[in-house]
Amino acid sequence: MNITYNRFLTFFLFGFFMIIMMSSCQKEVIEISSAQDNETTKLTVNSTLTTLITDTVSNDGSIDNIIDKANCLEIKLPVFVVVNGTGVEINSIEDYQVIEEIFDRFNDDIDKIDIEYPIRVVTNEFAEILIDNENEFKELVNSCKGENEKDDDIECIDFMYPISISVFNTDFDIVDTKTINNDENLFSFLKNLNASTIASIKFPIRLVKADGTIISVNNNQELENAIIQAADSCDEDDDFNFNDDDPDYCNVDFVQQSLERCMWKITTFSNNASFENYSFRFSDDSTFTINQNGTIEGFGDWSVETSNNKNILRLSSTINDFNGDWEILECGDKFLDITKDGSILKIEKNCPDFSVEEVKETLLGCKWGISDFINNGENLSDQYIDYKFDFNNDETFEISDGSNTFPGSWTVERNEFGNVIINIASVFTDVVDEYFVASINNSNILIQSNSGKTIKLKKDCSTGVGDINVDRLNFLVLNCVWKIVDLNKEGNNLTANYTNYRFKFFQDGTFLFYNAFGADYYVGIWKAERTNRVVFLLTSQGLSNEITNFYEVILLEDEKLNLFVDGINGMHEMKLERECI
Repeated sequence: MNITYNRFLTFFLFGFFMIIMMSSCQKEVIEISSAQDNETTKLTVNSTLTTLITDTVSNDGSIDNIIDKANCLEIKLPVFVVVNGTGVEINSIEDYQVIEEIFDRFNDDIDKIDIEYPIRVVTNEFAEILIDNENEFKELVNSCKGENEKDDDIECIDFMYPISISVFNTDFDIVDTKTINNDENLFSFLKNLNASTIASIKFPIRLVKADGTIISVNNNQELENAIIQAADSCDEDDDFNFNDDDPDYCNVDFVQQSLERCMWKITTFSNNASFENYSFRFSDDSTFTINQNGTIEGFGDWSVETSNNKNILRLSSTINDFNGDWEILECGDKFLDITKDGSILKIEKNCPDFSVEEVKETLLGCKWGISDFINNGENLSDQYIDYKFDFNNDETFEISDGSNTFPGSWTVERNEFGNVIINIASVFTDVVDEYFVASINNSNILIQSNSGKTIKLKKDCSTGVGDINVDRLNFLVLNCVWKIVDLNKEGNNLTANYTNYRFKFFQDGTFLFYNAFGADYYVGIWKAERTNRVVFLLTSQGLSNEITNFYEVILLEDEKLNLFVDGINGMHEMKLERECI
């Protein structure tokens, strides 16, 4: 009885457990099969989601851009570098700040960093490469995208680990369960995924955005949407400073906008020191001029571009020394350092320091002739050489070539960049524009517009003998000394006899005519007055009548005085120039 009961119990229990086990196994197969038939959970090779995840977990090499300037590479620490001549051992990410502090000590030097080889670098696919020298390193760097250039990696969202992934074969049999603990694990897993393998992430999982927001997703579609939405939602810090705490200097937009404001003076040109103190004026129509002391020496075209992963200033002008692609080494609000073929060119922003009132006062009183006129790189000076501006106190002007006269209006103001601007409006449309005052003195004004016009104006006070002002004549002759540059009497050129002599005129009506390189001198009396014309008397008991006479003033400028007599025996003409020491 007991034996029969025991046997029955044994068979019953065995059958019961077999049913449970079969039911359990069948249930697992059904769940797995059901899961893998659902498109919302599959993770297959070359799918959109797999590509997005790969781009998100690829190695971001921008953290050490201050050293390698390569977003797709990360130098494996420790590494020893020489920064502007100072040796620095980099043992951690925090040490990159030391490099930036050395760079920031001066804003007018060229920052330089040298790496001590060999080094190891990690690619964006987490491959480790040994680099033995600078040439090998540059070749690898050139394979990366440039500064702030769009690349494949997604840096605005990150996975939170650990993550579990189940792997099945095509029969939906479980092959393995992977626990993923970091980006490198996930990248490696996805790269090794093949067409015969199906994977499924165990949801829900969490991700963190660049602003610190944590989100949870429950299936593949939610994950794909989250990555796509976050992909361009932040600054990926792909510039070449550290920690993105510097202004984004030296990118194309910054350099271009900065160059269009003010003049830029050459402070260093290693290839040709004779160009130091020349200035560039860059216009927003992609033309520029090269100036020296208010004189236009050359002109051409310019652009700021990215080429071979480097930002460059491209110049094409009438002066070959400046032409070509200049790599931008360093820049700031007020300076730009560029290099080409081993030459270093440093320029500094040179905004004029004169006032609106100074410009207005200078323009008034005399006429201003056009001595240079360049429009969009074309020299049109010969067409405008006879034109003269006559600016009036009421902000009107006339411009005339002697035959035709055109009215206009003018204003002077300072713009938001600190530049003094002359606005010219006229029916003579050739000169109509808003002009930046590049340089100004008592004799010349250089104005340039962003539309490509460059005009040099030269003061012209010789508008006719009747217009010569005696008070102005007296004021000018009393300042500085005057030398003879041309002397003709009755057909004889006597200039060479008086090359070393100078006039010094005094307030009491006396003058001294002396040898600047000798001891001899003469004293005389001078007087300027208006009768029916402006006359200038020079008389002296000991001085030759080659110098003395009762002259008519036929030309008066700030630096020039021309005296003339039409005598019985012929003309007597003396030309003087002012000499201020």
